[in-house]
Formats: sequence, structure tokens, C-alpha cells
Amino acid sequence: MQKKFKLCLALSFIAFSLSGCQAARSTYNYFACGNGGTCTESFPRDALSQTDNIDKIVLAPPYYDLLIRDLDWQYRPVPVIEKKLPASTIDLLQDFGESYGISINSLHVDTEEQLSSLTSIYHQAFSEPPEILVPTGEVKDALKSIGKAPTRQDPARDGPIALDKTFLQSESNIPPSCCIVLTRINGWQESNNSFNASVTSAMIFSGMTGSSGAAGYAGDVVVDFAILRLSDGQTVWSAQTTSAASHFAIRQGMNHYFSTVANLLLEQKTNAAN
Repeated sequence: MQKKFKLCLALSFIAFSLSGCQAARSTYNYFACGNGGTCTESFPRDALSQTDNIDKIVLAPPYYDLLIRDLDWQYRPVPVIEKKLPASTIDLLQDFGESYGISINSLHVDTEEQLSSLTSIYHQAFSEPPEILVPTGEVKDALKSIGKAPTRQDPARDGPIALDKTFLQSESNIPPSCCIVLTRINGWQESNNSFNASVTSAMIFSGMTGSSGAAGYAGDVVVDFAILRLSDGQTVWSAQTTSAASHFAIRQGMNHYFSTVANLLLEQKTNAAN
């Protein structure tokens, strides 16, 4: 009888510990990653260390399933795939990449056929995106978000993915690279006009007691990353970033890849020297 009691007590303690850890992780996730925080979790594959030239990558135009909220709380979708990345985004990522010794080029979509090929690659590479609540401005929606924050999971399928080599190799301005970077953006974020209005409001109320005068972005964005090896379509690295704004998420997510590659190349160099 005493042994049974001790066993039940031990099992109860284990269950309590596990639920406590889960609750603690959920609480940490809310305060660190909710309310506009930007957090990334990456999922490197063994194939990454077996891939040549991982410091040479090509950025594909992102795939958007994104809504932009205007001042009147109306939501409008952005184009699913643009023909090319904005120059400012390319310049920013190239600057970050160069600091890690990584060469970055961009892929352009010139025809409807190429657009169809790239869309097919995206659909094959990623699993279904998470469902994101779009707020309506009502109090009940705000209450639903209290104590909650998005959790990150591996968004990419392992592959191999069927790549349209004719399309990818038609980019004569792209030097030999190991991989193509796919970026899928899901959720909603406020427009620039809406954010500027928030900044103005914060400045007006900054003189009031208890006011900080700081305005943050409003949004709930999940950015998924999948890096595919061009030679066979194998996924070598993936990540998911949650944030209030897509540009924050893209920058932080790519920095995780840059850091991973830099550390891996340093490790390989050290092992070769020993």
C-alpha cells in the first residue's frame, strides 16, 4: 500500500512539473514574444553541413498571405508574389550578410510562367500556415489576446522539392549559389499611415503622467523561411519568426541563418586545421 502511495505521489509530482514547465514556457513566450516582440526559432537539417557553398544564396520574392490595416480599421491584401524584392530589402540583407561573409543575390520573376513556377515551389516547400486572428477593434477581441502569444514551429517540409531548373537557371545575372531562400509572410500589420498616426498620438500623450511617449507597431505576423538546395531541392534549413511587422521578422530570421552558417564554416575550418 505504501509503495502504491509513493508511486502515485511520484507520478503526480512529474505531471505537476511538466505542466509547470509548460505554463512557464507559455508565460515567457507571452512576455518575450507577444505584444510586438520579435522571436525566431530555427530548424537546421543535417543536410546543411553536407552542402557546398552555403555562404552563397539567392533570395526569391516573398510569398504574401498578408493583410494591411489602415486608419479606418479596414484590411486590404497585398499582392501574393511581387516580381522582385524591394531594393531597400536587398541592400539591408546584403549588408548583414556581408558582415558574416555571406554572398546574397536576388531572383527576379519576369513572366507569368515563372510566377506560376515560383508559386508551385512555395506550395510544395511549406506546410499549411497557422491561423491568425484579425482584430476588429472590439473589446472581446482584445481580451482574447491577453496572455497569449504565437508559438513557433517548423514550417517547412523536408523535401526534396521539385524545382523548375529552367526558370532558376535562366537568371544569367546570378552567380553559382548553393541554395534558394523562400520567405512566406502570413498575418496582418498596420499601414505606414496608421503607424505614423500612432506615433503622433504617443507624442501628444507623452507629457501625461505614466505615459512613455513610445509607439510600437500593431500587428501579428508569422514569417516562415525555407532554404532549399538548388542541386536537388532538399530543405537544408528552416525557421519561423513571429513579430508585429514583417520587416523586423525578415531581418531577424535571416540573421539566424547567417549566424548558423558562419559558426558552421568556422567549425569546419577549425576541424580541417587540426
